[in-house]
Amino acid sequence: MFDKLRNRTFTERIINTSEYSFVITSDKQHTVSLIASETEYRDDINMEINIPSQIADDDIIYIVTGIESLNTCKTVTLPKTITTIDTMAFSGYDLMEIRLDEANKHFSTKDGALYSKDGKILLAYPAAKARELSQYVDIAIPESVEVINYGALYNMQEVTVSLGKNVRKVGANQMVKAFNVNNENPNIISVDGFILSKDSTTILSAAYFNKEYSNKLTIPSFVKKINDKVFFNQDFDTLEILATSNIDISQNTFNLNKKFVCLIPATKLETYKQKAYFKQMNLMEKKVAKNNKKTKKGKKHR
Repeated sequence: MFDKLRNRTFTERIINTSEYSFVITSDKQHTVSLIASETEYRDDINMEINIPSQIADDDIIYIVTGIESLNTCKTVTLPKTITTIDTMAFSGYDLMEIRLDEANKHFSTKDGALYSKDGKILLAYPAAKARELSQYVDIAIPESVEVINYGALYNMQEVTVSLGKNVRKVGANQMVKAFNVNNENPNIISVDGFILSKDSTTILSAAYFNKEYSNKLTIPSFVKKINDKVFFNQDFDTLEILATSNIDISQNTFNLNKKFVCLIPATKLETYKQKAYFKQMNLMEKKVAKNNKKTKKGKKHR
């Protein structure tokens, strides 16, 4: 079952214990990665999970070095043996705190969030804690952070997040209400829910698009590029592009399984149709409103 869900081949061996499921990542080095916990199938989200540093199978001791998935729990504690953590591994809605063995050489924690050892990369912020704190204050990312990993701020639709002056990169799939960026930041700015490069030409990431307020997402005219997967998990019916020239969009920028309408500037429809990516969309030309006001001609006097 795990193999099918995670697109793994059946030649890869899964080890099941009473509490967890692991996939063997190296037979030679005897290492495994966590792929599921029993809490995935229980309603008891208050349970604390303590991931073991090693497991036994057929008299072989395997070291737990990775985490690929662990979405349903309230508190999780990581052992010192963990060296790799997959993107979105801690994106669960109910997560309140990530704890870590202080002897771990690869990661660090602060106020329940997970960072790289040097504190420069934010890997995961516990969503439930963020929502709880946001009732009183905006969530402020530590000044040491330079990179926000893909999906590190997930399941935080009600939360406004403040980014410091040292942040230079923000990955896609950040499900937050809004971003505030320090005015002294030399790398990025925030405009209308978008995180853009300092020159405003590239959309690096975006806040959560709330369909309750609008079904149309508008890309400003000054944008020339949108990074990969920025809107892949966003839900809207109409996309409006104001740029009069083709913008650089990767294959995974939007979820093209949804047949939304893409509005293109007047007279630019044929130009956009030449791009393979836009050929997959339902393109429509946005007409310029005509000025119906009649001009009176003055009479000549002899």
